[in-house]
Amino acid sequence: MTENKEIVPVSGMVLVLLVTLNAVVLRAGLTRHSGWYWALCLTIPLLLIVTKNARKKQPGTAKANLSGQLRWLLRVW
Repeated sequence: MTENKEIVPVSGMVLVLLVTLNAVVLRAGLTRHSGWYWALCLTIPLLLIVTKNARKKQPGTAKANLSGQLRWLLRVW
C-alpha cells in the first residue's frame, strides 16, 4: 500500500471553516435575530486574511503572516 505524502495547507481548511461560519451567521441573522450580523465584523476580515494567505505560493510563511495580520487587526480594532 502506498502513502499519500502530499502537503495539505492548513489555510485551505480554515478557509472552508470560515465560509461555513459566515453562512451560518448569515442564516441566523436572516431567520432568528438581526444581532447575529455583528459576528460578521469578525468573520469577514478573518476570511479576507485567510484568502489572501491561501493565494500565496510559499506554504512556510502563511502561518507567520496570518498571526501577524491577526495581531495587526486586533491592534487596529
